[in-house]
Amino acid sequence: MWISKSKYEIEKLKAIQRIEYLEELICPGGNHDYKIIKRELIGGTGHGDEQEIRQYKCSRCGKMIYS
Repeated sequence: MWISKSKYEIEKLKAIQRIEYLEELICPGGNHDYKIIKRELIGGTGHGDEQEIRQYKCSRCGKMIYS
């Protein structure tokens, strides 16, 4: 089954809006309850110049972010 690009873009936009709507229901106002689930040190020479990458997950909606 082939789908036109414009129809695909419309369906993609609907899906994104639906995800945002459901996220707003679970975590109103963007007040997520993030918990650190993973830490990782990247790069560096071993003299304290590494970068720490943290992975957070909201305990209510499951949204994940990296910083």
